[in-house]
Amino acid sequence: MGKELVRLLPQKDDATHFLCPQYERDLCKLDEEIMPYSWSFSSWDGAFKSTQSYLYVLIDKDTLIGFSLFQESNGHIHLLKIAILQEFEGNGLGKKILEGSLDDLKEAGFSDVFLEVSTSNTRAIKFYERFGFIKYHTAKNYYSDGYDALKMSLSLLL
Repeated sequence: MGKELVRLLPQKDDATHFLCPQYERDLCKLDEEIMPYSWSFSSWDGAFKSTQSYLYVLIDKDTLIGFSLFQESNGHIHLLKIAILQEFEGNGLGKKILEGSLDDLKEAGFSDVFLEVSTSNTRAIKFYERFGFIKYHTAKNYYSDGYDALKMSLSLLL
Protein backbone atom coordinates (compact mmCIF):
# COMPACT_ATOMS: atom_id res chain seq x y z
CA MET A 1 0.00 0.00 0.00
CA GLY A 2 2.86 2.43 0.71
CA LYS A 3 3.04 5.55 2.79
CA GLU A 4 -0.27 7.34 3.32
CA LEU A 5 -0.83 10.93 4.48
CA VAL A 6 -3.89 11.10 6.74
CA ARG A 7 -5.58 14.06 8.39
CA LEU A 8 -6.40 13.08 11.98
CA LEU A 9 -7.61 16.48 13.22
CA PRO A 10 -10.17 17.72 12.62
CA GLN A 11 -11.62 14.32 11.90
CA LYS A 12 -13.10 13.87 8.44
CA ASP A 13 -16.47 12.13 8.03
CA ASP A 14 -14.96 9.37 5.86
CA ALA A 15 -11.92 8.78 8.10
CA THR A 16 -10.23 5.39 8.15
CA HIS A 17 -7.62 6.37 10.80
CA PHE A 18 -8.33 8.00 14.14
CA LEU A 19 -6.27 9.77 16.76
CA CYS A 20 -5.61 7.00 19.26
CA PRO A 21 -3.34 6.68 22.32
CA GLN A 22 -0.66 4.94 20.22
CA TYR A 23 -0.49 7.81 17.71
CA GLU A 24 -0.48 10.31 20.59
CA ARG A 25 2.52 8.55 22.17
CA ASP A 26 4.28 8.25 18.80
CA LEU A 27 3.80 11.95 18.05
CA CYS A 28 5.16 13.01 21.43
CA LYS A 29 8.13 10.66 21.08
CA LEU A 30 8.95 11.84 17.54
CA ASP A 31 8.67 15.47 18.63
CA GLU A 32 11.02 14.84 21.55
CA GLU A 33 13.58 13.00 19.39
CA ILE A 34 13.60 15.31 16.39
CA MET A 35 12.55 18.83 17.33
CA PRO A 36 15.00 21.23 18.94
CA TYR A 37 12.08 22.81 20.85
CA SER A 38 9.92 19.84 21.78
CA TRP A 39 6.63 20.17 23.61
CA SER A 40 5.51 18.70 26.92
CA PHE A 41 2.72 16.14 26.89
CA SER A 42 0.31 18.76 28.28
CA SER A 43 1.07 21.01 25.28
CA TRP A 44 0.40 18.09 22.94
CA ASP A 45 -2.76 17.22 24.85
CA GLY A 46 -3.98 20.78 24.32
CA ALA A 47 -3.35 20.48 20.58
CA PHE A 48 -5.14 17.11 20.47
CA LYS A 49 -8.20 18.63 22.16
CA SER A 50 -8.24 21.94 20.28
CA THR A 51 -10.91 22.47 17.65
CA GLN A 52 -8.44 24.70 15.76
CA SER A 53 -5.77 22.00 15.29
CA TYR A 54 -5.07 20.40 11.92
CA LEU A 55 -2.92 17.30 12.36
CA TYR A 56 -1.56 15.26 9.46
CA VAL A 57 0.37 12.04 9.89
CA LEU A 58 2.37 10.01 7.40
CA ILE A 59 1.72 6.34 8.07
CA ASP A 60 3.40 3.23 6.70
CA LYS A 61 1.60 0.03 7.70
CA ASP A 62 0.13 1.66 10.83
CA THR A 63 3.56 3.04 11.84
CA LEU A 64 3.77 6.81 12.20
CA ILE A 65 6.84 8.09 10.34
CA GLY A 66 6.12 11.82 10.17
CA PHE A 67 3.61 14.54 10.88
CA SER A 68 2.64 18.16 10.43
CA LEU A 69 0.63 20.19 12.92
CA PHE A 70 -1.17 23.43 12.12
CA GLN A 71 -3.42 25.69 14.14
CA GLU A 72 -6.14 27.99 12.88
CA SER A 73 -5.91 31.57 14.14
CA ASN A 74 -8.25 34.36 13.00
CA GLY A 75 -8.88 32.73 9.64
CA HIS A 76 -5.19 32.05 9.00
CA ILE A 77 -3.32 28.79 9.44
CA HIS A 78 -0.09 28.54 11.42
CA LEU A 79 2.38 25.71 10.85
CA LEU A 80 3.49 24.76 14.36
CA LYS A 81 5.52 21.62 13.66
CA ILE A 82 6.61 19.29 10.90
CA ALA A 83 8.87 16.30 11.47
CA ILE A 84 9.88 12.97 10.00
CA LEU A 85 11.79 10.07 11.52
CA GLN A 86 15.50 10.49 10.82
CA GLU A 87 15.80 7.16 9.00
CA PHE A 88 13.25 8.42 6.43
CA GLU A 89 14.87 11.82 5.80
CA GLY A 90 16.13 12.59 2.32
CA ASN A 91 13.47 10.53 0.54
CA GLY A 92 11.03 13.34 -0.29
CA LEU A 93 8.66 12.40 2.52
CA GLY A 94 8.87 15.79 4.23
CA LYS A 95 7.82 17.26 0.89
CA LYS A 96 4.96 14.75 0.69
CA ILE A 97 3.75 15.73 4.17
CA LEU A 98 3.88 19.47 3.52
CA GLU A 99 2.39 19.30 0.00
CA GLY A 100 -0.46 17.08 1.12
CA SER A 101 -1.16 19.22 4.16
CA LEU A 102 -1.14 22.46 2.16
CA ASP A 103 -3.43 20.97 -0.51
CA ASP A 104 -5.94 19.90 2.15
CA LEU A 105 -5.77 23.27 3.92
CA LYS A 106 -6.36 25.09 0.64
CA GLU A 107 -9.35 22.83 -0.01
CA ALA A 108 -10.59 23.67 3.52
CA GLY A 109 -10.65 27.35 2.49
CA PHE A 110 -7.47 28.77 4.00
CA SER A 111 -5.73 31.43 1.91
CA ASP A 112 -2.35 31.67 3.61
CA VAL A 113 0.02 29.86 5.95
CA PHE A 114 2.56 31.35 8.31
CA LEU A 115 5.35 29.85 10.42
CA GLU A 116 8.39 30.59 12.54
CA VAL A 117 11.73 28.84 12.09
CA SER A 118 15.00 29.34 13.93
CA THR A 119 17.45 31.46 11.98
CA SER A 120 20.02 28.76 12.79
CA ASN A 121 17.99 26.09 10.94
CA THR A 122 19.19 26.82 7.41
CA ARG A 123 18.06 23.41 6.13
CA ALA A 124 14.45 24.10 7.16
CA ILE A 125 14.56 27.65 5.79
CA LYS A 126 15.66 26.33 2.38
CA PHE A 127 12.94 23.65 2.54
CA TYR A 128 10.24 26.29 3.13
CA GLU A 129 11.66 28.61 0.46
CA ARG A 130 11.39 25.79 -2.11
CA PHE A 131 7.65 25.76 -1.37
CA GLY A 132 7.44 29.51 -1.95
CA PHE A 133 7.39 30.70 1.66
CA ILE A 134 8.57 34.31 1.90
CA LYS A 135 10.51 35.82 4.82
CA TYR A 136 8.74 38.83 6.28
CA HIS A 137 10.15 39.42 9.78
CA THR A 138 12.89 38.39 12.21
CA ALA A 139 11.79 38.04 15.84
CA LYS A 140 14.78 38.64 18.12
CA ASN A 141 15.43 36.17 20.97
CA TYR A 142 12.24 34.27 20.07
CA TYR A 143 13.38 30.86 21.31
CA SER A 144 14.33 29.85 24.86
CA ASP A 145 17.97 29.39 23.82
CA GLY A 146 18.15 32.98 22.58
CA TYR A 147 17.98 32.21 18.86
CA ASP A 148 16.01 34.51 16.61
CA ALA A 149 13.01 33.27 14.63
CA LEU A 150 12.45 33.95 10.99
CA LYS A 151 8.75 34.51 10.28
CA MET A 152 7.63 33.29 6.88
CA SER A 153 4.35 33.14 4.98
CA LEU A 154 2.88 31.46 1.93
CA SER A 155 -0.19 32.36 -0.09
CA LEU A 156 -2.35 29.35 -0.97
CA LEU A 157 -4.27 31.37 -3.57
CA LEU A 158 -1.63 31.10 -6.30
